Amino acid sequence: HHAQVRKCAAELLLALVERIGVTKLADTPRAERTAHVAGKLAQDCHQDTRHYGQEMVKLLLKHQKFKTLLEQSLSTRDLLTRIKKKGMENQKGERPSVKEPVKKRNDDLKKPQATLSSTKRVKSTSDGRLLDRAKAQAMVPPAVEEMELLQRLYNLLEAKGFQTRMEGVALLQDLCKSSPQLISTNIVQIFDYFVLRICDSHKKVKQKALDVLAEITGILKDALNPVIIGLVEGITKSLNSKDPRVRATAVKALEESIAHL
Repeated sequence: HHAQVRKCAAELLLALVERIGVTKLADTPRAERTAHVAGKLAQDCHQDTRHYGQEMVKLLLKHQKFKTLLEQSLSTRDLLTRIKKKGMENQKGERPSVKEPVKKRNDDLKKPQATLSSTKRVKSTSDGRLLDRAKAQAMVPPAVEEMELLQRLYNLLEAKGFQTRMEGVALLQDLCKSSPQLISTNIVQIFDYFVLRICDSHKKVKQKALDVLAEITGILKDALNPVIIGLVEGITKSLNSKDPRVRATAVKALEESIAHL
């Protein structure tokens, strides 16, 4: 069961690395953590998880920063040697066991060429409109009410009492429904606080946070892109919980994250 979850997490992370791109990832504070996680997954006991992890490492190796991070880590040195060796073997005709589905996924992405270009056109025009709107908004100072609301959210999410932290999680849930734009605009800062609740020491808070995450993933969609790696890390930690309910909720949250992609 856990092997299956790790496989899903590895597949999701690989998709994220492909989607965000190594250059962008290298400039984020999570670069070191990403390299560490990729290295770990690439040496997993499960073959498919290893495959996705190794594909991730191969992508990361294309960037000097990640290459250095991976080479510095003792745990991944042998792995890098094996990957280089395997790369040479693959050129001789050997193929990894799960290469087919990954290849198929890439083929599927390539097929709707016309649709893709038209989508891009639509996206660029809407991006332009969003940009204009963002410029207009930038000229107006953010509403004091909104700032106070966000501050209240942060205070609740980092409160000492677990019930107060649960109130914070509930408030985030409400705000995602009533003011998704406010949440999307401040997503990075909000989720710096919220990710901590996914790994909360109190299982009730953790479970509530995972439940809420599964629900709001569908609301926030692409707005989650800047924070999704941190979220997946948080979810993965909860998959190791001894409490079966927390584990089940974490699986649900992970499935939602995968569906979001």
